[in-house]
Amino acid sequence: FLLLVVIANIILSLIAFFQNKKKRANIFFALFTFFLGLWTFTMFGFRLSNNSSISIGWMKAAYISAIFIGVSFWYFARQFPVTKKDALFGYFFHFGTALVFSFTIAKTNFVVHDVYYRNWGKGVNLGTLGWSTYAIYFIFYFLSAHVLLFKKYMKAHGLQKVQLLYVLLSVFIGGEIFGVLFNLIFPSPYFNNFHYIWLGPSLTALFIVPGIFYAIITCFFASVLIAI
Repeated sequence: FLLLVVIANIILSLIAFFQNKKKRANIFFALFTFFLGLWTFTMFGFRLSNNSSISIGWMKAAYISAIFIGVSFWYFARQFPVTKKDALFGYFFHFGTALVFSFTIAKTNFVVHDVYYRNWGKGVNLGTLGWSTYAIYFIFYFLSAHVLLFKKYMKAHGLQKVQLLYVLLSVFIGGEIFGVLFNLIFPSPYFNNFHYIWLGPSLTALFIVPGIFYAIITCFFASVLIAI
């Protein structure tokens, strides 16, 4: 099932991207969906791996993928439904800090320490300081995107308001309820519950990707009708 989610993410991201390659919201949606698919794939690899070192590598890759999920979704929220001009420095800063944090996760045990095995499966020991820093970083981008979209929703009218509502509801259900809860809060050093990490990627993609994709496609067809 997780592999089907990855394939579906790739297909939808490509459709949205090629539907209008010049629109920044489509570009960042494609990036967001790509990293969401990559995150799902890393969870698939972690579940199948029986080697501790490889399992640690999969889990580090999962946390790195999620960093870029947050940043790309934040940029999508800035650009949807109306494109706005962003400074080039901002791209370097936000994606640059994401790369630095990713390198830290990949090369150190700041976030991911080691793997442990139980009769129900396996989990990961996470560093309290590392996880807390990571959680603050990810939640800053993810919740900031929600705030941006909500502000736009309150000011929008007609079709744009409906599109923003679709995005907000799908991201709230798929992101907060499933993704953040099952893959950030439960596995934290405070709860250390890895029973449900496979649910997060599949349910997150199931709700978020179709909802945003629908909003983008309706925006495209609306612009075509206006042009006609």
